[in-house]
Amino acid sequence: MSRFIVVLSLMFMIAGCSTTTENQGGKGRDTEIGFNLPNGSLLLVVDGDGNFVSVKSSGAAQVLSDDPSAKEAAVTVATARAKRTLAEFMSDQLSSSNAINQIVHATGEGDTYAQDVVEKIRTNSQALLRGAYTSRQSMEGDVALVEVTISRTSVSGSRSLRSQMYGN
Repeated sequence: MSRFIVVLSLMFMIAGCSTTTENQGGKGRDTEIGFNLPNGSLLLVVDGDGNFVSVKSSGAAQVLSDDPSAKEAAVTVATARAKRTLAEFMSDQLSSSNAINQIVHATGEGDTYAQDVVEKIRTNSQALLRGAYTSRQSMEGDVALVEVTISRTSVSGSRSLRSQMYGN
């Protein structure tokens, strides 16, 4: 159990940092904004224009027995926790003053820019959540670690698949 707490704490510390990196298009800089939420950690990436680039959420769950299906169950629980963190972030945390302050601090822009970022994400939150996929999963001892990612590419693919399935 203590190993689980250590691994989870490390995940929070890593995602709690904000950094700036060059983006692929050269139109400015992508900014990574880390959020430590009650149910997990989350990393939001926006471009220089305040547009969504990607968001990653992590989840962890302990393997509870030696049964062969226990690892699979832990991965399923960790995935559900990561997806829950994404959904709660978009529905509750995103419009909070804490989130606005973190965006302002990470980007060096003002409140208007941060509110614009929030509005762009909130407007497209349902489409964004449809583009979620498991980008990484691993076992650290008896703890399953899962990372769920939403990116522009995954959202675009989700929309394309949806239109092909429903003819829209």
